[in-house]
Amino acid sequence: MISFDVDAISRSAPSGGSIANWTATTSFPTPRYGHTSVAYNGYLYVIGGYGAAGSLNDVQFTTLQGPACRAAYSKLIDIGSDMLVQSVQFSNSAGKGITNLNYAVAPSATAVFGPRTTIPGVSPGLPYTTGLNICGQYVWVRFELDDTLSATIDGGGLNGRTDILDFTITYSPCCNAPSGLTNNTAVDVDSCVDTGVRISWAQDPTNWGDNNIGIRTYDVLRDGSAIASGLAYGTTSFVDTTGINGQTYTYTVRYNNGCSLSLSTAPGAQAADNYDIMPCPNIGNTLFVVKSGVNAVISWTAVACADLANYRVYGSISYNAPFPSGWTILGNPGSPTWNNPLSSSYIAYKTISINSCGNTSSN
Repeated sequence: MISFDVDAISRSAPSGGSIANWTATTSFPTPRYGHTSVAYNGYLYVIGGYGAAGSLNDVQFTTLQGPACRAAYSKLIDIGSDMLVQSVQFSNSAGKGITNLNYAVAPSATAVFGPRTTIPGVSPGLPYTTGLNICGQYVWVRFELDDTLSATIDGGGLNGRTDILDFTITYSPCCNAPSGLTNNTAVDVDSCVDTGVRISWAQDPTNWGDNNIGIRTYDVLRDGSAIASGLAYGTTSFVDTTGINGQTYTYTVRYNNGCSLSLSTAPGAQAADNYDIMPCPNIGNTLFVVKSGVNAVISWTAVACADLANYRVYGSISYNAPFPSGWTILGNPGSPTWNNPLSSSYIAYKTISINSCGNTSSN
Protein backbone atom coordinates (compact mmCIF):
# COMPACT_ATOMS: atom_id res chain seq x y z
CA MET A 1 0.00 0.00 0.00
CA ILE A 2 1.21 3.52 -0.86
CA SER A 3 0.00 6.29 1.44
CA PHE A 4 -0.68 9.85 0.21
CA ASP A 5 2.23 10.22 -2.13
CA VAL A 6 2.64 11.00 -5.80
CA ASP A 7 5.50 8.53 -6.11
CA ALA A 8 5.06 4.85 -6.87
CA ILE A 9 7.59 2.22 -6.08
CA SER A 10 8.31 -1.19 -7.57
CA ARG A 11 10.36 -4.23 -6.73
CA SER A 12 12.05 -6.47 -9.25
CA ALA A 13 11.08 -10.11 -9.50
CA PRO A 14 13.06 -12.51 -7.28
CA SER A 15 16.08 -14.12 -8.84
CA GLY A 16 17.28 -17.34 -7.31
CA GLY A 17 15.43 -16.52 -4.09
CA SER A 18 16.86 -13.00 -3.59
CA ILE A 19 14.77 -9.80 -3.56
CA ALA A 20 16.13 -6.52 -4.90
CA ASN A 21 15.61 -3.07 -3.32
CA TRP A 22 12.53 -0.90 -3.92
CA THR A 23 13.01 1.88 -6.46
CA ALA A 24 11.02 5.02 -7.39
CA THR A 25 9.04 4.87 -10.66
CA THR A 26 6.23 6.78 -12.44
CA SER A 27 4.16 9.19 -10.26
CA PHE A 28 0.66 8.12 -9.23
CA PRO A 29 -2.06 10.24 -10.97
CA THR A 30 -3.98 11.26 -7.81
CA PRO A 31 -2.39 11.43 -4.32
CA ARG A 32 -4.50 9.61 -1.74
CA TYR A 33 -4.54 7.75 1.53
CA GLY A 34 -6.89 5.30 3.24
CA HIS A 35 -7.46 3.52 -0.07
CA THR A 36 -7.73 -0.19 -0.81
CA SER A 37 -5.18 -1.93 -3.04
CA VAL A 38 -5.82 -5.21 -4.84
CA ALA A 39 -3.41 -7.19 -6.99
CA TYR A 40 -5.24 -9.51 -9.38
CA ASN A 41 -4.44 -11.26 -12.63
CA GLY A 42 -1.35 -9.17 -13.36
CA TYR A 43 -2.90 -5.80 -12.46
CA LEU A 44 -2.70 -3.54 -9.39
CA TYR A 45 -6.02 -1.80 -8.57
CA VAL A 46 -6.14 1.26 -6.24
CA ILE A 47 -9.74 1.81 -5.04
CA GLY A 48 -11.20 4.90 -3.38
CA GLY A 49 -9.55 6.56 -0.39
CA TYR A 50 -9.11 10.20 0.55
CA GLY A 51 -7.33 13.02 -1.23
CA ALA A 52 -6.75 16.74 -0.74
CA ALA A 53 -10.39 17.51 -1.67
CA GLY A 54 -11.95 14.77 0.42
CA SER A 55 -13.13 11.25 -0.35
CA LEU A 56 -12.44 9.65 -3.70
CA ASN A 57 -14.66 7.13 -5.47
CA ASP A 58 -12.55 6.27 -8.51
CA VAL A 59 -10.48 3.21 -9.35
CA GLN A 60 -6.98 3.47 -10.75
CA PHE A 61 -5.18 0.48 -12.13
CA THR A 62 -1.93 -0.44 -13.83
CA THR A 63 -0.18 -3.59 -14.85
CA LEU A 64 2.34 -5.13 -12.54
CA GLN A 65 4.51 -5.53 -15.62
CA GLY A 66 4.95 -1.95 -16.75
CA PRO A 67 8.21 -0.40 -17.91
CA ALA A 68 9.14 0.51 -14.37
CA CYS A 69 9.29 -3.17 -13.54
CA ARG A 70 11.06 -3.96 -16.80
CA ALA A 71 7.90 -5.82 -17.79
CA ALA A 72 8.80 -8.94 -15.89
CA TYR A 73 6.52 -11.90 -15.35
CA SER A 74 7.58 -14.58 -12.93
CA LYS A 75 6.13 -17.98 -12.23
CA LEU A 76 7.21 -20.84 -10.01
CA ILE A 77 6.50 -24.06 -11.82
CA ASP A 78 6.22 -27.22 -9.79
CA ILE A 79 6.81 -29.83 -12.47
CA GLY A 80 7.14 -32.66 -10.00
CA SER A 81 9.61 -35.48 -9.94
CA ASP A 82 9.04 -36.80 -13.44
CA MET A 83 8.17 -33.87 -15.68
CA LEU A 84 10.09 -31.97 -18.34
CA VAL A 85 9.61 -28.34 -19.41
CA GLN A 86 9.32 -28.49 -23.19
CA SER A 87 8.35 -25.06 -24.47
CA VAL A 88 6.76 -21.71 -23.68
CA GLN A 89 4.12 -20.24 -26.00
CA PHE A 90 3.54 -16.47 -25.86
CA SER A 91 0.30 -14.64 -26.58
CA ASN A 92 1.26 -11.01 -27.04
CA SER A 93 -1.38 -8.65 -28.47
CA ALA A 94 0.79 -5.61 -27.83
CA GLY A 95 3.51 -6.89 -30.13
CA LYS A 96 6.20 -6.82 -27.49
CA GLY A 97 9.35 -8.75 -28.16
CA ILE A 98 10.99 -10.99 -25.59
CA THR A 99 14.28 -9.60 -24.40
CA ASN A 100 15.32 -12.52 -22.24
CA LEU A 101 14.08 -15.62 -20.52
CA ASN A 102 15.70 -16.15 -17.13
CA TYR A 103 15.40 -19.36 -15.20
CA ALA A 104 16.78 -21.03 -12.11
CA VAL A 105 16.15 -24.47 -10.68
CA ALA A 106 15.92 -26.00 -7.24
CA PRO A 107 15.67 -29.68 -6.26
CA SER A 108 12.64 -29.09 -4.04
CA ALA A 109 10.08 -26.47 -3.12
CA THR A 110 12.00 -25.50 0.02
CA ALA A 111 15.52 -25.64 -1.41
CA VAL A 112 17.51 -22.59 -2.50
CA PHE A 113 17.43 -21.90 -6.23
CA GLY A 114 20.66 -22.27 -8.12
CA PRO A 115 22.32 -19.60 -10.29
CA ARG A 116 20.09 -17.79 -12.75
CA THR A 117 20.61 -18.58 -16.43
CA THR A 118 19.59 -16.23 -19.24
CA ILE A 119 18.44 -17.33 -22.70
CA PRO A 120 18.21 -14.67 -25.46
CA GLY A 121 14.68 -13.72 -26.51
CA VAL A 122 12.65 -14.21 -29.67
CA SER A 123 10.26 -12.24 -31.85
CA PRO A 124 6.68 -11.59 -30.71
CA GLY A 125 4.19 -14.40 -30.99
CA LEU A 126 6.68 -17.17 -31.70
CA PRO A 127 6.97 -20.34 -29.63
CA TYR A 128 9.84 -20.12 -27.20
CA THR A 129 11.46 -23.51 -26.80
CA THR A 130 13.38 -23.63 -23.57
CA GLY A 131 15.45 -26.73 -24.26
CA LEU A 132 16.17 -26.91 -20.55
CA ASN A 133 15.63 -30.67 -20.16
CA ILE A 134 14.91 -30.07 -16.49
CA CYS A 135 13.44 -33.11 -14.79
CA GLY A 136 12.32 -33.50 -11.19
CA GLN A 137 13.08 -29.92 -10.12
CA TYR A 138 11.28 -26.68 -9.41
CA VAL A 139 11.78 -24.03 -12.05
CA TRP A 140 11.64 -20.27 -11.50
CA VAL A 141 11.01 -18.43 -14.77
CA ARG A 142 11.10 -14.69 -15.54
CA PHE A 143 10.29 -13.18 -18.93
CA GLU A 144 11.58 -9.73 -19.84
CA LEU A 145 9.68 -7.70 -22.44
CA ASP A 146 11.23 -5.29 -24.88
CA ASP A 147 9.59 -2.05 -23.73
CA THR A 148 10.86 -0.10 -26.73
CA LEU A 149 8.37 -1.94 -28.96
CA SER A 150 5.36 -0.76 -26.95
CA ALA A 151 6.26 2.81 -25.98
CA THR A 152 2.98 4.32 -27.24
CA ILE A 153 0.96 2.00 -25.04
CA ASP A 154 3.19 2.30 -22.01
CA GLY A 155 3.45 6.06 -22.48
CA GLY A 156 -0.13 7.12 -22.05
CA GLY A 157 -3.03 5.33 -23.68
CA LEU A 158 -5.52 3.52 -21.44
CA ASN A 159 -4.31 5.34 -18.32
CA GLY A 160 -0.80 4.11 -18.85
CA ARG A 161 -1.88 0.47 -18.75
CA THR A 162 0.34 -1.98 -20.57
CA ASP A 163 -0.99 -5.16 -22.12
CA ILE A 164 -0.47 -8.35 -20.23
CA LEU A 165 1.95 -10.85 -21.68
CA ASP A 166 0.28 -14.22 -21.40
CA PHE A 167 2.19 -17.43 -21.73
CA THR A 168 1.54 -21.12 -21.52
CA ILE A 169 4.21 -23.46 -20.25
CA THR A 170 4.04 -26.89 -21.83
CA TYR A 171 5.55 -29.79 -19.99
CA SER A 172 5.34 -33.52 -20.28
CA PRO A 173 6.62 -36.57 -18.43
CA CYS A 174 10.38 -36.81 -18.41
CA CYS A 175 10.11 -40.53 -18.78
CA ASN A 176 8.06 -42.66 -21.10
CA ALA A 177 8.83 -46.13 -22.38
CA PRO A 178 10.72 -46.26 -25.69
CA SER A 179 8.49 -46.21 -28.77
CA GLY A 180 8.80 -46.76 -32.50
CA LEU A 181 11.02 -49.85 -32.43
CA THR A 182 12.22 -51.52 -35.61
CA ASN A 183 12.00 -55.29 -35.47
CA ASN A 184 15.31 -57.12 -35.03
CA THR A 185 16.77 -59.83 -37.26
CA ALA A 186 18.32 -63.21 -36.41
CA VAL A 187 20.40 -65.40 -38.73
CA ASP A 188 22.62 -68.44 -38.44
CA VAL A 189 26.19 -67.17 -38.61
CA ASP A 190 27.33 -70.23 -40.59
CA SER A 191 24.99 -73.12 -41.28
CA CYS A 192 27.94 -75.47 -41.78
CA VAL A 193 29.76 -74.75 -38.53
CA ASP A 194 28.69 -74.42 -34.90
CA THR A 195 29.15 -70.64 -34.75
CA GLY A 196 25.85 -69.47 -33.25
CA VAL A 197 23.02 -67.11 -34.23
CA ARG A 198 23.65 -63.40 -34.86
CA ILE A 199 20.89 -61.07 -33.59
CA SER A 200 20.97 -57.52 -35.03
CA TRP A 201 18.91 -54.43 -34.23
CA ALA A 202 18.69 -50.69 -34.82
CA GLN A 203 20.69 -48.48 -32.49
CA ASP A 204 17.78 -46.17 -31.71
CA PRO A 205 13.99 -46.38 -31.58
CA THR A 206 11.98 -43.47 -32.92
CA ASN A 207 11.80 -42.09 -29.38
CA TRP A 208 13.78 -43.29 -26.38
CA GLY A 209 11.27 -41.57 -24.09
CA ASP A 210 13.88 -40.48 -21.54
CA ASN A 211 14.65 -36.96 -22.79
CA ASN A 212 18.35 -37.79 -22.92
CA ILE A 213 18.79 -38.54 -19.25
CA GLY A 214 20.28 -41.65 -17.68
CA ILE A 215 22.01 -44.64 -19.27
CA ARG A 216 20.54 -46.56 -22.19
CA THR A 217 21.15 -50.28 -22.64
CA TYR A 218 19.86 -53.31 -24.53
CA ASP A 219 18.91 -56.86 -23.53
CA VAL A 220 18.73 -59.81 -25.92
CA LEU A 221 15.98 -62.32 -25.20
CA ARG A 222 15.63 -65.90 -26.43
CA ASP A 223 12.11 -67.24 -26.17
CA GLY A 224 11.37 -64.47 -23.68
CA SER A 225 14.38 -65.03 -21.38
CA ALA A 226 17.39 -62.72 -21.33
CA ILE A 227 20.62 -64.23 -22.62
CA ALA A 228 22.49 -60.92 -22.65
CA SER A 229 21.71 -57.95 -20.39
CA GLY A 230 22.91 -54.38 -20.07
CA LEU A 231 24.60 -54.19 -23.47
CA ALA A 232 26.09 -50.71 -23.88
CA TYR A 233 24.30 -48.07 -25.95
CA GLY A 234 25.47 -48.22 -29.56
CA THR A 235 25.73 -52.01 -29.61
CA THR A 236 23.73 -53.33 -32.55
CA SER A 237 24.43 -57.08 -32.64
CA PHE A 238 25.01 -60.09 -30.43
CA VAL A 239 25.91 -63.71 -31.23
CA ASP A 240 24.17 -66.44 -29.26
CA THR A 241 26.38 -69.53 -29.00
CA THR A 242 24.51 -71.16 -26.12
CA GLY A 243 21.47 -72.57 -27.92
CA ILE A 244 20.91 -76.20 -28.90
CA ASN A 245 22.10 -76.88 -32.44
CA GLY A 246 19.23 -77.21 -34.86
CA GLN A 247 16.59 -75.88 -32.45
CA THR A 248 14.64 -72.84 -33.59
CA TYR A 249 14.29 -69.97 -31.12
CA THR A 250 12.50 -66.61 -31.21
CA TYR A 251 14.86 -63.71 -30.52
CA THR A 252 13.77 -60.23 -29.40
CA VAL A 253 15.68 -57.15 -28.21
CA ARG A 254 14.64 -55.07 -25.20
CA TYR A 255 15.47 -51.35 -25.27
CA ASN A 256 16.07 -49.92 -21.77
CA ASN A 257 16.03 -46.12 -21.54
CA GLY A 258 17.67 -43.84 -19.00
CA CYS A 259 14.57 -43.93 -16.80
CA SER A 260 14.70 -47.74 -16.49
CA LEU A 261 11.63 -48.08 -18.71
CA SER A 262 11.77 -50.58 -21.54
CA LEU A 263 10.07 -52.00 -24.62
CA SER A 264 10.91 -55.10 -26.63
CA THR A 265 10.88 -55.57 -30.37
CA ALA A 266 7.94 -57.45 -31.82
CA PRO A 267 7.37 -60.00 -33.19
CA GLY A 268 11.11 -60.71 -33.05
CA ALA A 269 12.88 -63.11 -35.40
CA GLN A 270 13.27 -66.88 -35.49
CA ALA A 271 16.53 -68.69 -36.22
CA ALA A 272 18.43 -71.87 -35.42
CA ASP A 273 22.14 -72.58 -35.13
CA ASN A 274 22.40 -75.34 -37.72
CA TYR A 275 25.52 -77.50 -37.72
CA ASP A 276 25.52 -79.56 -40.92
CA ILE A 277 27.55 -82.74 -40.59
CA MET A 278 25.26 -84.89 -42.74
CA PRO A 279 26.65 -85.73 -46.21
CA CYS A 280 24.55 -86.41 -49.28
CA PRO A 281 23.73 -90.08 -50.10
CA ASN A 282 26.35 -92.42 -51.55
CA ILE A 283 26.52 -93.00 -55.28
CA GLY A 284 26.53 -96.75 -54.60
CA ASN A 285 26.82 -99.34 -57.35
CA THR A 286 25.33 -97.11 -60.04
CA LEU A 287 28.59 -96.16 -61.78
CA PHE A 288 28.86 -97.08 -65.46
CA VAL A 289 31.76 -96.67 -67.89
CA VAL A 290 31.30 -96.85 -71.66
CA LYS A 291 33.49 -95.99 -74.65
CA SER A 292 32.46 -93.05 -76.80
CA GLY A 293 34.93 -92.04 -79.47
CA VAL A 294 38.23 -91.12 -77.81
CA ASN A 295 36.68 -90.87 -74.33
CA ALA A 296 35.62 -93.14 -71.59
CA VAL A 297 32.22 -91.80 -70.49
CA ILE A 298 31.60 -92.26 -66.77
CA SER A 299 27.97 -91.83 -65.60
CA TRP A 300 25.98 -92.58 -62.46
CA THR A 301 22.55 -92.15 -60.93
CA ALA A 302 21.94 -88.66 -59.52
CA VAL A 303 21.46 -88.53 -55.75
CA ALA A 304 18.47 -86.86 -54.08
CA CYS A 305 20.00 -84.22 -51.84
CA ALA A 306 18.66 -80.67 -51.20
CA ASP A 307 22.10 -79.20 -50.49
CA LEU A 308 24.09 -81.09 -53.15
CA ALA A 309 26.94 -78.90 -54.37
CA ASN A 310 28.67 -81.20 -56.90
CA TYR A 311 30.18 -84.62 -57.50
CA ARG A 312 33.85 -85.64 -57.47
CA VAL A 313 35.31 -88.14 -59.91
CA TYR A 314 38.47 -90.11 -59.08
CA GLY A 315 40.66 -92.27 -61.31
CA SER A 316 43.23 -94.93 -60.45
CA ILE A 317 45.62 -97.26 -62.24
CA SER A 318 44.62 -100.03 -59.86
CA TYR A 319 41.26 -101.30 -58.71
CA ASN A 320 42.75 -102.21 -55.35
CA ALA A 321 44.44 -98.88 -54.53
CA PRO A 322 43.54 -97.45 -51.09
CA PHE A 323 40.91 -94.68 -51.24
CA PRO A 324 41.36 -91.81 -51.46
CA SER A 325 45.15 -91.74 -51.09
CA GLY A 326 45.73 -94.05 -54.09
CA TRP A 327 43.31 -92.21 -56.36
CA THR A 328 43.58 -88.98 -58.41
CA ILE A 329 40.85 -86.36 -58.58
CA LEU A 330 39.80 -86.00 -62.22
CA GLY A 331 37.08 -83.35 -61.81
CA ASN A 332 34.10 -81.95 -59.88
CA PRO A 333 31.11 -82.04 -62.24
CA GLY A 334 27.72 -80.65 -61.27
CA SER A 335 25.86 -83.32 -63.27
CA PRO A 336 26.16 -87.16 -63.09
CA THR A 337 28.53 -87.66 -66.03
CA TRP A 338 32.22 -87.23 -66.83
CA ASN A 339 34.42 -87.82 -69.88
CA ASN A 340 37.95 -89.16 -69.49
CA PRO A 341 40.31 -89.61 -72.46
CA LEU A 342 40.97 -93.24 -73.41
CA SER A 343 44.63 -92.32 -73.73
CA SER A 344 44.92 -91.93 -69.97
CA SER A 345 46.43 -94.65 -67.83
CA TYR A 346 43.40 -94.89 -65.52
CA ILE A 347 41.52 -98.16 -65.58
CA ALA A 348 39.34 -97.68 -62.48
CA TYR A 349 36.92 -94.86 -61.59
CA LYS A 350 35.08 -93.82 -58.43
CA THR A 351 32.53 -91.00 -57.76
CA ILE A 352 31.31 -89.40 -54.52
CA SER A 353 28.78 -86.63 -53.71
CA ILE A 354 29.64 -83.37 -51.93
CA ASN A 355 27.12 -81.07 -50.21
CA SER A 356 27.21 -77.27 -49.77
CA CYS A 357 29.09 -77.57 -46.46
CA GLY A 358 31.81 -79.75 -47.97
CA ASN A 359 30.61 -82.97 -46.40
CA THR A 360 31.45 -85.95 -48.67
CA SER A 361 29.75 -89.29 -49.12
CA SER A 362 31.84 -92.39 -48.53
CA ASN A 363 31.42 -93.77 -52.06
